[in-house]
Amino acid sequence: MANKKALFIGRFQPYHLGHLYAVRYLLKRYGYLIIAIGSSQEDYTARNPLTEKERIEMLEKVFRQIGLTKKQYKIVSIPDINTNSLWPDYVAKKTGRFDIVVTASPFTKLLFEDAGYMVDFHPLLRRKFYSGTEIRNRILRNKDWDMLVSASVFVYLQKLDLKGRLKKINQTDNPYLG
Repeated sequence: MANKKALFIGRFQPYHLGHLYAVRYLLKRYGYLIIAIGSSQEDYTARNPLTEKERIEMLEKVFRQIGLTKKQYKIVSIPDINTNSLWPDYVAKKTGRFDIVVTASPFTKLLFEDAGYMVDFHPLLRRKFYSGTEIRNRILRNKDWDMLVSASVFVYLQKLDLKGRLKKINQTDNPYLG
C-alpha cells in the first residue's frame, strides 16, 4: 500500500506529537499524505485560536524538522460547510484525488463511508494526553505542555504568544470566568 494517497484531516490547534505519530504511521503505510486543515476559516476562538496561515506554517516547520519533502505531502485548507452529508464530496473537491481517508473519528468515518469513500482508522497515541484541547487548557492553567509538541512547534507558539492570545480570547468569549 506504500504508493497510495491518504487523506488526513485535522484542525491542528496546535499540531502535537499525537499528530506527528499519525503522520509517520500514515506515510509508512501509504506513502503520500494530503493533510486537510479543517475549520480553516475559524481563528481567534477558544477552540481554534490559530489562523489558517499559522497552522500551515506550524505544519511546515515540523515537516522540515523531521525531513519530509513536498513529494511526500500537500497541505490543503478546508473551510467548514453546514451540511454534514455534503462535506465528504466538498472535501474531495478541495483536496483532489485520494485513495483512502484515514481518521480516528467515528463521525468522519461514517460521513465518508456513507458518501462511498474508502476509510481506515489510524492509531492514536495516548489521546487524552496528546490533544489540542489538553494543550490549550494546560497553556491557560500555566501547566507544562512543552512535552506534548515538537520543539519547533513549542518555539513557534511561544513567538506567537499563544498563551496571551488564549487568555484574551477566554476573557472575550466568557467574561464570567476568572
